[in-house]
Amino acid sequence: MHAEIPGSQVIWYDSMTNDGDVDWQNNLTCKNELFFRNSDGIFLNYWWKKEYPEMARRFAERLGKSGLDVYFGTDVWGRKTYGGGGFQSYQGVKEASSAQTSSALFGTAWTYENFGKDEFDKMDRLFWCGGNYIDYPPPSPANPKNEKGTESDDSEDELMHGHKKGITDTVSTIPVPGMNWFVTTFDRGFGERFYYKGKKLLSQPWSHLSHQAVLPNLNYRNPQVYPVDKNIKVTSSLESEYGAFTGGTSLIIKGQRLSHRESRDMESEVTVPLFKLSLDASKGCSIRYIYRTLLQDDIKLTMSCHFSLKTGQNETEADFFSLWKPESSVDKEDGFRATIATANLNESRCFLLPAMEETTGENDWIKKTIDIPAVPAGRALHLTRVEVSVSANTASLTSLTTQVIASLGYFSIIPTVSNSQIVNDSAHLTDLMWTDVAVEKETKDLSDIGNEDVAVYYGTLKWTDLTQVMHDWKETEFYKVSYREGNQCTFLGTSFCCQYRISGLKSIGSKVPEIIVEAVNREGHISSSATIDIFKQ
Repeated sequence: MHAEIPGSQVIWYDSMTNDGDVDWQNNLTCKNELFFRNSDGIFLNYWWKKEYPEMARRFAERLGKSGLDVYFGTDVWGRKTYGGGGFQSYQGVKEASSAQTSSALFGTAWTYENFGKDEFDKMDRLFWCGGNYIDYPPPSPANPKNEKGTESDDSEDELMHGHKKGITDTVSTIPVPGMNWFVTTFDRGFGERFYYKGKKLLSQPWSHLSHQAVLPNLNYRNPQVYPVDKNIKVTSSLESEYGAFTGGTSLIIKGQRLSHRESRDMESEVTVPLFKLSLDASKGCSIRYIYRTLLQDDIKLTMSCHFSLKTGQNETEADFFSLWKPESSVDKEDGFRATIATANLNESRCFLLPAMEETTGENDWIKKTIDIPAVPAGRALHLTRVEVSVSANTASLTSLTTQVIASLGYFSIIPTVSNSQIVNDSAHLTDLMWTDVAVEKETKDLSDIGNEDVAVYYGTLKWTDLTQVMHDWKETEFYKVSYREGNQCTFLGTSFCCQYRISGLKSIGSKVPEIIVEAVNREGHISSSATIDIFKQ
């Protein structure tokens, strides 16, 4: 498997033992050791006990492997699982993490299947992130205890000021993927409409979970507001109702007054934590974000990044900053905020870097680009945290209804590249062809011009994309498929592989439409395209 798919993993489920019998061990033992030795990890059955993770870690280390390769299972539906499952599933994850082993959650669709569609968003958030006790549904009177017959212990949660734990309260936040580049569109993989670069291509609900971007891994749902005004409530969420830049959702920052009483109308700053990263920016990078403000008043949206600095040998921080002098913003009230923390943690420098602004030409989205210069040789600069801040006057929140303040639709960090490194993408999409072709004929009454034959097309498009060997931000993210009749171009859908099925596409016989396949790279740009005539019978 490793040879066929580089980076893949094989995980063995704890069911069969070395002698071929089905006998769940619920731990790493000599009876399932053989499979653990010959795989990347083992997913243990759910009926384990509190002391098992520590035992398994020690056993794994004696075999020359890591305890992190042992995944302790939690059945979210309960069924004899450690902790009882449901909203208590965090207990199994906590025990496994404490012993430096891993967790495997089975049946996480419980938040949908058990509570239904209307409550899904809320229940899923409570499961993963926890929440106030009053937000949870009452426990079933028929099953006040877990499957093992023991009372659930929430005493630690009570110490968290009424906050009941979720999965994220029991594990540490890890940086998002990426060593020297990062791109997100804040897309959840579904929406009420589909957008590409702010332009609406589809006006109906859709779902395609391959479109889901890397979503914030910090507590973006609880923005910080300064100065504090208890009559103003500000929230941040990923929503589809207010449009998107690419895909179906964007990060929405909303505010409202809680009562009609007078509020201290003043300039407030809302800070939303977004991402923890560990990204090498030593060779310089270009940071780009795309947003729009939806209140009529003057709104300022600023991205802030935190960097960690490693200076050269025997070099002081002062020596470094005397050499590395990024251009500061002329407008001290606007720009990109960069905070550089030094290795000794006793000193940090804050820079307000100029942001080049341009409109995107679609639905008032604004694009800003910031250049972070390379540091001198022998030093290292890593990007560790990203936040977004919005400055707005609370006088803009004129009613008790929720009002959208701003929407963030795109954020990227791309390494600085020289002209010699830029690749010509014009010929990367090749060999576009049809297979499994079928055409049906219909007759359509066009009233004023008489009858016209209508062709109904079925077929599979296949093509080759040479960018798939790049494995960086220039690699194709997805393919946008459209068809064109004359001057009219209609969006059909997207694909994440080099095939797309056309099923039931109707066209008036006198017209010969073309199918257009466009490769969209991870920055959202069309890197190459190919066109083919609709097949003829």
